[in-house]
Amino acid sequence: MLGFNATLTSSSASDAGVGVGATGVGVCDDIERIISVAGGGSGGGGTAMAAALTAAAASKRQQQFDALAAAARVSPSARAAVERLAADPRNVVVIFSGSDRAKLDDAFGSQSSRVWLAAENGVFVKPPGRDWAALIEPPKKEWMDAVQTVFDYFCERTPRSYVEARATSVVWNYKHADAEFGRLQARDLLQHLWTGPISNARVDIVQGSRSVEVRPVGVSKGLCMQRIVGAMAEEAAAAGAAAAAA
Repeated sequence: MLGFNATLTSSSASDAGVGVGATGVGVCDDIERIISVAGGGSGGGGTAMAAALTAAAASKRQQQFDALAAAARVSPSARAAVERLAADPRNVVVIFSGSDRAKLDDAFGSQSSRVWLAAENGVFVKPPGRDWAALIEPPKKEWMDAVQTVFDYFCERTPRSYVEARATSVVWNYKHADAEFGRLQARDLLQHLWTGPISNARVDIVQGSRSVEVRPVGVSKGLCMQRIVGAMAEEAAAAGAAAAAA
């Protein structure tokens, strides 16, 4: 059995045509400063203007995230390696990723009849030629909403960072932000999480090299792999019993 840990890497902003430079960030920051002024005005007009500008700032951040997400892709060499491995009937290929199901289907859909896919670090599994299945119960929406609120706040404070809300977890990623400033913000973010929205929630905080993820307790690639091996063993036993009966 061969496990393949898929990493969706982002090309450089210049190669992908992604506008994540100082100009885009400056626009977003200028909007935020205007919001603070407009919000301090009196009367309904100031409130309406603040609401409109808040929406504009949120839209700008979403555009930056969508552009970065669109640039993420599996390298041709990795795709070719998977194809070669899956073509050999002696191999069983399992692709693990922290990405969601749609991204894995898009990246490896052509191999779906020959490989196992595991999305969101093993929360969802797709056996060869079958549909996706969840290995855990869906998490409570309350803690996910609260965590995303905190992440959105730090996204506003950290230029070129973004928030990715998945089906079972929330990720704040600052890989495109200034490294030192991002680390300082991440430390402050963790303090907000531990003392706030997840103080009583059954979740794990996973710190990546330049990201922070909050996900349900017990989600791991190792546990997912155990279940996949168990499913394979059950299928093999069932096939053997059927052959013996015939």
